[in-house]
Amino acid sequence: MKLVSSRLLAVLLLGIPILASPLSAQPAADRPNGRKFDQVLIIVLENQDAANVLKDPYMQALAQRGAYFTNYHGIGHPSYPNYLAMTGGSTFGVTSNAQKELDMTSIADLLEIKNLSWAQFAEDYPGTSTKCFTGDYKGLYARKHAPFLSYTAITGGPRCLEHVANAANLPYPLPNYSLYVPNMDNDGHDTSVAFSSNWLKGFLEPLLGRPELNKTLVVVTYDESKTGDSPIYTVFLGSMIRAGATDDTAYGHYSLLRTIEDNFRLGNLGREDVTASPIITIWK
Repeated sequence: MKLVSSRLLAVLLLGIPILASPLSAQPAADRPNGRKFDQVLIIVLENQDAANVLKDPYMQALAQRGAYFTNYHGIGHPSYPNYLAMTGGSTFGVTSNAQKELDMTSIADLLEIKNLSWAQFAEDYPGTSTKCFTGDYKGLYARKHAPFLSYTAITGGPRCLEHVANAANLPYPLPNYSLYVPNMDNDGHDTSVAFSSNWLKGFLEPLLGRPELNKTLVVVTYDESKTGDSPIYTVFLGSMIRAGATDDTAYGHYSLLRTIEDNFRLGNLGREDVTASPIITIWK
């Protein structure tokens, strides 16, 4: 008797739809309301200790404009397991940057149950509207920073074309959940804090002034620290945040996932997100 895959089992037990919603966001009138925010945009930068990032004037000012977490940590090293943790609630035993094909559920599945839209936007992603690219490095793009391409339920059908896109043209309003992956220069991986800070300022400031993002939580975080288990820079921005708030609770990428799950009433993935502490202190 053929064993049922873990993904298919989740479909049967939880009612996860096989086909996904389109990449384009829902009309404003039809968009479900979250508890604190209606959309979330997560921007992930690379490989720095918070202490080093805070030496940069723009990054320091950004932390003061939003809610800053002084005790936020990555899951481990290297990059790839951290991205899996953000989206799947587990590292799935991955301890390197070698790419895996995972027959596992992710937050995408929970969002689709609730008919919420989601997308992964990757700079310099070489896929097109008719072809999903699952290769590794190509120019400035690296698949290890694009975690939704690790889930076979997404890459094995139309979901990849519908939800994974080059970041050149962001839709407005944004999907309910957006993971934004800068390229290897802009995220600081192959450059510096100053370079990524300058890119972030040019990218983020125009977005923060857009009326379509009024109910959008913007998260700026790093995948991992550069030194051991040092804290990583993480800030929440948006109209729902108490500007200037700080929180020294021990948080990490599982806490971010849990906070998003709770906000949209998604339930959980049954992994590390179940016991992770949600972020509750910094809201208006």
